[in-house]
Amino acid sequence: MRTIAIIGDSITSLGALFFLLENKHHNFQILHIIDDRSIKINYKGINELNRYLGHLGTSNYWHAVTPLEPNLKKSFYELFKILYGFYPKVESSKLFTPYIRPNSAKSIKFFKKEFNKKTPEMYQIIKQRVKDIKINGLQKKKQIYLNNGENILVDSVIFAINPLDVINILNLDKKKIQLYDQIHICHGVINVKNNKLKLSSHLQKNIHGYFYDFYKHQNFIMYLKPFYGNPENSFSHINTGKTRLEIYKDIFLSLNFPSKFNALYSKFGIKFKTKNYALWSQQVVKREYSFHKKMNLYSPNLEFQIIQKVYHEDMKLIEHEFNKIIPGNHLFLVMQKKLYQFFSSENIYFSTIKPNLDCFDGRHTTFLLCHSLYEELKSREKNIFCT
Repeated sequence: MRTIAIIGDSITSLGALFFLLENKHHNFQILHIIDDRSIKINYKGINELNRYLGHLGTSNYWHAVTPLEPNLKKSFYELFKILYGFYPKVESSKLFTPYIRPNSAKSIKFFKKEFNKKTPEMYQIIKQRVKDIKINGLQKKKQIYLNNGENILVDSVIFAINPLDVINILNLDKKKIQLYDQIHICHGVINVKNNKLKLSSHLQKNIHGYFYDFYKHQNFIMYLKPFYGNPENSFSHINTGKTRLEIYKDIFLSLNFPSKFNALYSKFGIKFKTKNYALWSQQVVKREYSFHKKMNLYSPNLEFQIIQKVYHEDMKLIEHEFNKIIPGNHLFLVMQKKLYQFFSSENIYFSTIKPNLDCFDGRHTTFLLCHSLYEELKSREKNIFCT
């Protein structure tokens, strides 16, 4: 019997579980190793989430925005249905935001139930942290060392955790890796009554959530959001970068109507009449990171390096310029190709590490990386299940 370890219970772990469910006719056991902590870390100097350590990881604070395109693969739709509860259908590029934010916990329960229909031993959860992994090249086995002192021998390892944690676990050479992130920029406000824009502010809804248009170019996307309040005054009522709890507080407790209106749009796609729209971009950047000695982990810094200049002709129409930058916390690691191929040959796979930027191209990436992991595992099916 083959033993397959999934490390982490983030949204991306669903890609691995979906692949394994499709192949449950094979003889294997799944050990799902889930972080037992509950720690929130903010960036130094700003009230923005940096990392969440523990159950579901940073996706606890995920706003669940997913990019959609026409004519996607069947596997994408099936995975989307498991997480969101419906099959999406769009005729052009859209960003989808659900009214009720899903997380991986409910979907993991679904997979557990399906696996255990075959045998109760097929899927097991281990609530521990992984400290180290050693590769036994002769036996083609991986020894996983847990925080409680125990160790597990497995055939395959699938990482579905923050890529920065993989550095310590696999003792990666930092010269052979590069961390990337995405940043949100509110470039400014445009009066849509006085100007004809190329970007669309069109929004459509169904019972599950709302869809809005976006423009993509190489490593960035651009989109419009309604802007409420006086653009010459405070920027504080903008909701991008806030946790869902903070958005709910704006909806139900805030006495500031611009904050309340922006929160209602962010969460439910409810539009109030306004002549002003904010022009936003989300772009890929190289992100700096440092080692946190007290917590014994790496975390991203606020410093970053632009890799591509963002431009759209609607930027010429901006009347009130902001250029407000918010960290994306969409971390992605690019690994030297030879090193990546080595781990792949040892049946070690990653949801947030690739030999190139791949689908990490400016679009909201959590679900894209979930499906990308499924596709990679599918391409390695024979290697994973061969004895």
